Amino acid sequence: HFGTPVPEEAIRRIPDRPASKLEGRLADLLAGSENIDGKESLALLFTIKGMRARLRYVIALLFPSPEFMMIQYGLSHRRQLCLSYIRRLIYFTREGLKGVTRLLF
Repeated sequence: HFGTPVPEEAIRRIPDRPASKLEGRLADLLAGSENIDGKESLALLFTIKGMRARLRYVIALLFPSPEFMMIQYGLSHRRQLCLSYIRRLIYFTREGLKGVTRLLF
């Protein structure tokens, strides 16, 4: 797609069609130009096997360490963390729902 040479052996390993309908929609979502932040995180969520592992991933994504939050959001005081976590939860929930809606409909 970007003019990067790809070995023939690698090209032969790529299936012609996705294995399932959901996988096909997920590929379309990732390759499309929809304005959904976190498409890669959503795709990874669907590739993780097991509900417990998926739950751990979602919790880690929504509630990263306080140190990460301080750096990522430029917080100056730890008392700002609670509101930042709430905003992050709302934002990722909204973006995740947009992605899931595009996958299902």
